[in-house]
Parts: sequence; C-alpha cells; structure tokens
Amino acid sequence: MAIATPFPINPVYTAITLRYPNTNLVADQVLPRVRTPATFKWRAYNKAEVYTVPNTLVGRQSKPNEVMFSSTEASDSVVSYGLDAPVPRTDPAMAAENNPGYDPLARATEGATQLVLLDREVRVASSVLNASIYAGANKTTLSGTAQWSDAASDPIRAIKVAMSGLFPMPNQLVLGADVATQLQINPAVLQAYTKSTAGKGVAPLSFLADILGLKRVVIGEAFANTAKEGQTATYARTWAGAALLQYINELADNNDGLTYGYTANWYANGQPRVAMQYFDPKRGILGSDVIRVGEFLKEIVVAPECGYLFITPIA
Repeated sequence: MAIATPFPINPVYTAITLRYPNTNLVADQVLPRVRTPATFKWRAYNKAEVYTVPNTLVGRQSKPNEVMFSSTEASDSVVSYGLDAPVPRTDPAMAAENNPGYDPLARATEGATQLVLLDREVRVASSVLNASIYAGANKTTLSGTAQWSDAASDPIRAIKVAMSGLFPMPNQLVLGADVATQLQINPAVLQAYTKSTAGKGVAPLSFLADILGLKRVVIGEAFANTAKEGQTATYARTWAGAALLQYINELADNNDGLTYGYTANWYANGQPRVAMQYFDPKRGILGSDVIRVGEFLKEIVVAPECGYLFITPIA
C-alpha cells in the first residue's frame, strides 16, 4: 500500500540509492535483510525440540508418538534511519554550464546512501561483537601464543575445535581485515596450504573456507571516522579484531527458521530504501533541493548460541 508523504518519493534517485554498490560493507551478510511489516513479531525457537530424538516406532495398531513445537514470541518494530543532503539550485545550473552530464542531486543521493549504509555497518559490528550476548560456551579470549598473530599459534585447530562444539555447525566466519591478514600469513595456515614448512607466503581466503568447511569467509574492510564532528578525523576499521563464527540460515525469517540473526526491513512504498526530494526556499539565494535517503530497519540477534566469538584473536 502506498503511503502519503509530504513530498514525493523520487523514482530516479530511489533507483540510484538501491543500486549503490556497497562492496566493502558486510552488514547484509552478517545480519541478512528480511522483509517484515513495520511492526512485527519474531520467534525464538526451543533448539532442544528440534534435536531431541523421539521414539518413532509404531505398532501395528498403535498411535504414533506425538511431538509438540513451541516458540517464544516477541514483538518489535523497525526504526527509521536517514539523512538529508541539500543541494543549492545554483549547483545544477553551474554544472550544466561547466560540467554537462554531472548531476549534483544524483551525487547527493550517492553520498547520503553511503553514510546511511556505513552507519548500519557500525551498528551491526557493534551488536554482533558485543561479548556480553554470548554464553561462556560460545566465546573465548585468546592471549599470548594462542593469538593468531603469534607464529606459534594454530588458528585452524582453534576454529575447528570451536566449530565442533556448536550446533547447527556454523557456515560462515566473519573476520576483520586485520585478523584476516594475520590468518593468511600464519605459519600453521601456510603449512596446511603449501604442505611445506617454509613459512612464507599468503594463503587465499578461499582456502580458509575450504579447509574449515565453511560456505564463506566474510571480511569486514570498512573504515569510519570515530572523531566527533568538527574534530580532526580519526579513522578506524569498523571490524577491527573481529573473529565470529555464525550459522546463517538464508531461508529464515521472522516467522520461521533457526538462524543466528537477521535485519527486519520494512519496505516503505514497496522499496527497501527510498530517496525523496523536496524544495527548501530558505537555503541559498535560489533555494535548495533536498535529497532525503532513508530506510526502516531493526537488527536482531535471534540466537547467539548459533555464533562463537573469539575475543582478542590477534595482538
């Protein structure tokens, strides 16, 4: 159902914000988007019900044993995230004279989209790397020679041992770029890759996924300025020090399916993210066109027991 807005949703700039590439952002892989209503219910399932084996033997005139499935239901709602990017009307006029083909409004759409997505990246990283959400059996702190930056460490063994204690078995590993680098040059990893004790070289990420039996290794590469507005910029990796095993069920949604987590995404006017345009006469001599980019989301870690967090995996 279309929603009335005080200013129109621009289909051209909405297409731009939807097509905007987020090649170095991984939030959509860590907590995949699931389409939901604005206010929705989600279910946390009793894992024991799925893994407790009942007696399925049925006598010739007997009734089969019965099983019951329950869930804990929670209510939630999406939160709106967005930014305005004003473009003085003198800008398109000057661009038409000096740089034909350049669209300042399209550039504003792209810039606002990048920052909205980067904010989501920071939110998701902060959420899933919060050690307090994991039980003791689902996290470990590495130190000294156990850290993967130490030449004496054995990361493959550490990860496989952690995986063996989880069910369902995890199918992806989320790494910060700094952790991924240390894994790729770790002597034990290189020995497994090259079948040699030379200890030099770089193991490909695809090898890590294969040897660990994972569907994918996800690398968080994003940078963000952590300084307050107006202060000298201080850039830091959003996923610095990250090492998280996850079981992601790509078929799960808020109604069914066991999975580590997902992102509820309400489609306003049929789109997962929208771009709107309105005129502000108070900005600039000729006024300004303002591009507003926004989306409606709620990131949820449904089952932290489907994850395993390595704390301080590198020095």
